[in-house]
Amino acid sequence: MDAKEYLEQAHSMDLQIKSKIAQLKSIQSLSQKVTQVLTDMPKAQTLSSSLEDAVCKSVDIEREIKEAVSCLGVIRHDIEDKVALVKPTEVRSVLELRYLAFMDWDEVAASMNYTRRWVLKLHSRGLEQVDELLKRGGT
Repeated sequence: MDAKEYLEQAHSMDLQIKSKIAQLKSIQSLSQKVTQVLTDMPKAQTLSSSLEDAVCKSVDIEREIKEAVSCLGVIRHDIEDKVALVKPTEVRSVLELRYLAFMDWDEVAASMNYTRRWVLKLHSRGLEQVDELLKRGGT
């Protein structure tokens, strides 16, 4: 795994979590729309209803979200440890803003008061250092 792939893990996991949260909201919204029709006609007993299915699916997705958040924490901590070793500070800041704060290039440049071109140059320097750290660390 190269430095860029390594650093992008956190953003990828963050997107997965956001997707699962959107799924959960959708299922919860649908489950709130489920209503029972009252009638005096006898009905065959079923083992599951659409409401039960929605609740079960919600519980499953909530578990997946918790696992993904835990995994994201581990990934972020590992990335933070590697990025903390990058020198100088401005190169480290570019990596932090891009890969831990998930900013796009224009946001990174604006927050650092640099041009986009200069930020990309600093980014390249940072990737070289992270590549070296990964080679030495075996990650």
